[in-house]
Amino acid sequence: MRRKTVWLIGLLVLLVAIGATAASAQPNRTTLTTVKVGFSPIADYAPLFIGLKLGLFKKQGLDVKVQNTFSSSGLVAATISGEVDIGTSSSTAMITGIGNGLPVKMLAAGSAYFGTVKEGNTQILVKDSSSIKTFKDLSGKTVSTVNLQGLFQLGVWNAVTLAGGDVSTIKSLPTQQQDEANALAAGQVDAAVFQEPWLTLAKTQGGLRSIGNPFALLTPYTTAGVLISSNQTIQAKPDVLKKFLTAWQQATTIADKKPKFTRQMLTKYTGLGADIIDKISLPKYTTQIDPKVLGLMMGKMVGYGWIKQRPSYDQLVWNKK
Repeated sequence: MRRKTVWLIGLLVLLVAIGATAASAQPNRTTLTTVKVGFSPIADYAPLFIGLKLGLFKKQGLDVKVQNTFSSSGLVAATISGEVDIGTSSSTAMITGIGNGLPVKMLAAGSAYFGTVKEGNTQILVKDSSSIKTFKDLSGKTVSTVNLQGLFQLGVWNAVTLAGGDVSTIKSLPTQQQDEANALAAGQVDAAVFQEPWLTLAKTQGGLRSIGNPFALLTPYTTAGVLISSNQTIQAKPDVLKKFLTAWQQATTIADKKPKFTRQMLTKYTGLGADIIDKISLPKYTTQIDPKVLGLMMGKMVGYGWIKQRPSYDQLVWNKK
């Protein structure tokens, strides 16, 4: 009996040891790395919503925590300070910022703007009663462009220049998009640049009309929304960022190929009704940051005196090495 007891105890110890060894040999699949992402709830960043819904980030071992921020400058500040690991901005704002010494880089694109002068997911709106009929008429007016020396201001200035107007007489006023319709109605600005879903929402409320899509005059596909990260975060967490970008690429491909599903995700995550989301014009979803588009933008930005010289592509975009 004693021998049997000793044998059983020995067997139990052996099984426990084998179990512990097997457990230690397997990765803990429930352990996820937290990634903090700051974004503005606009149609440009629908791939983020898709990635969350389909678990694409979790498949890369990431637990994505999102932080809604409507202010473009607030997103950049949060990224630089490390409050978020990844932020969002416009390509033009990043060219201006990096050209003036901001310690950030672009990681990937999220969207590109396209369309005709009469159609597109970004347009300039004025009040129905306004005397402004064309881009040239914006000369001498106050125009809301979300931020200064960013993508919207570049679109406006380029359109006005091509129409023969004088951009030096335009007053650009940074205004958060959810406040632009009220600013127009109150007469604080004469015109405002809207992007989806705020564009459709403003049109639905009435009293406003479009004078056109300025980006149709810039490039066929204007690199618009981009993901950004601070140089410090890039140095400290390169593998985490690469995993995020792998999932982002997958989500972006889905967003571009399945517009119906993309609209469903926008309805879920923006809080706007399907009656609004079904009417919006979606951008082109792409991760590519086109160097030719950046070069064209920088040429115009140098001409407008926003930057003194063109940053190199490697200065602007993380090479993922």
